[in-house]
Amino acid sequence: MSTYETNTSNRVGRIISAIIKFTARLILLLLLGIGMGAGLYWGVPWVYHSLVSPVQETQTRVQALEQRFDREGTQRANDLSALQERVTHLEVENSALREALTAQDEDYTAALERLQGLEQHLAAVEGQLTEQQTARDALSTRLNNAVTTLDTRTQQTETRITTLQARLAALYGGQALMQAAQDVLKAQLLMLEENPRAARGALALAGARLTVAEQLRPDQAASLADLQNRVTALDTLFAANSARIVPELEALWAAIGELLTLEVTGPTPQPTLSPLTPPPPPAP
Repeated sequence: MSTYETNTSNRVGRIISAIIKFTARLILLLLLGIGMGAGLYWGVPWVYHSLVSPVQETQTRVQALEQRFDREGTQRANDLSALQERVTHLEVENSALREALTAQDEDYTAALERLQGLEQHLAAVEGQLTEQQTARDALSTRLNNAVTTLDTRTQQTETRITTLQARLAALYGGQALMQAAQDVLKAQLLMLEENPRAARGALALAGARLTVAEQLRPDQAASLADLQNRVTALDTLFAANSARIVPELEALWAAIGELLTLEVTGPTPQPTLSPLTPPPPPAP
């Protein structure tokens, strides 16, 4: 009985010990699996970010730098080519400028020579201008003197023309008075022939000639107006067939004669005659 119990207790002890070992191993395996899972979960990203990602970024940057270097190299090559072309163009322009400068130097030398010639010509022209100025001043003086003389002569001529015009007007006026006197005398003769109509026409012609004389001799306008009034009064007498026609014609003829005598001999005192009064008897 004791042996059986001892065996049983040994078996139970072994079983418990086996269970405990199995449990301990299982726990260790679980802890190892959890540790490996945790290591994979946190370790792999850390390794990627710490080792792999920097390398990839470095490669990307290197590629970008290589592309940038290629672009900048191409740009530098283009810039260098443009600079070379610019230098070539500048050299061509420099050569052209040198040639133009040489031509300008030649032109400047020729212009300087022409300028010297022009200065000499200018000096000669200035001398000629001085001479011409002197001659012009002399000519201006002569012209001024000639103009002054011409003005004086013109004034004298105008005075003479005015005098001649006045004398001519006086002559024409005297001629009109003489013709008027002849017409009045003709009217007297026609009245003696008992032809009053023709006599009245001759009187009208005498009045027209007196009007012409009045226009030509404004200095005798008063006397000629008086004679015109007499002609008007005589025309009224003709219309009335008055017997005073002949005496008044004689008085008018005498008045015209006195006016003509005044033009020849100068003014003398004369009495004032009324339009229808006979003239005073002539002096013995």
